[in-house]
Amino acid sequence: MAIGMHPAAASACQTPRTTVIITSFNYAEYLRQAIDSVLAQTDTDFELLIVDDGSTDESVAHARSYVDPRVQVVVQPHRGPGAARNAGLRAARGRYIAFLDSDDIWVRDKLAAQCAVLDRCPDIGLVYTRFGVIDADRRVLSSGRSFFRAKPSGTIFRHLLTGNVIGTPSTICFRGDIVADGQLAFDETGAYSEDWHFYLRTALGTRIHYLPRTLAYHRQHSRNMGGRVPIVMKEILQTGRFGLELARERLEVSESELKLLERRVRAYAEAIAGREYLKAGNWALARAHAARSLAHQPWNIRETVLYLLASIGWVPGVVTRHLK
Repeated sequence: MAIGMHPAAASACQTPRTTVIITSFNYAEYLRQAIDSVLAQTDTDFELLIVDDGSTDESVAHARSYVDPRVQVVVQPHRGPGAARNAGLRAARGRYIAFLDSDDIWVRDKLAAQCAVLDRCPDIGLVYTRFGVIDADRRVLSSGRSFFRAKPSGTIFRHLLTGNVIGTPSTICFRGDIVADGQLAFDETGAYSEDWHFYLRTALGTRIHYLPRTLAYHRQHSRNMGGRVPIVMKEILQTGRFGLELARERLEVSESELKLLERRVRAYAEAIAGREYLKAGNWALARAHAARSLAHQPWNIRETVLYLLASIGWVPGVVTRHLK
């Protein structure tokens, strides 16, 4: 390091250990919190790429106000989240890559914990973590603990066939070479759940590790889902079919097992819709979707409980806070 050079400036001159990519579209009210949570990381060997996807609010001005030499801002016309993530991937220089949505935040040692796993275990290509939920005012609604099932590690492709067990991209950190070597990218068509679609393709070629700590917080607010439930359901079903086709081609899964898996995908899509309507207090639609989920996958304890709660029109706060 040159004499008198700030450590952050020195890091910016070298190839960074990790590239952090924040994708941003009209979330100016949350963007600074996301950026600050990256700059507060205990592992400081990173570059931060903020990819603005055609925002019309103050997002670009907020991003450009940072003078830290590790921060770079990429502005492009609005093309959707998949295109924004791919723009970040193309510009990334780091050995590892991590994503953070502009309305989410990280815990201070998130990068340090995940990079330590990747450093220690060369056979692992991607690490994901538990995530909590905060509200629009950053109040913690959930610590992210799961009371229903353990998250999978290792070869998790079959687990991903029936639902997005990883969740928000804000939890993942992965080796940059799995993108370059495997020609992986995020879908830009809008036909799929772009994160789940990416995980399915990634899981075919690398081992994935679950780190059971809450190292990211997903923000829950009115613009997360809103009136998009029917669109999201369509994306889920399309992504599920994509995964089943991959299973048919790559794993030679039998037709009888594929039919069973398809029923579970349909149950998953209906369950996601039911939970969103439950959070919104729309009991009739929550009950209808929970019932359809149970029709595809009977004796699912979680959906049975949600169906009963929707039927009586009352949901304890502790349940609502754990719905993602």
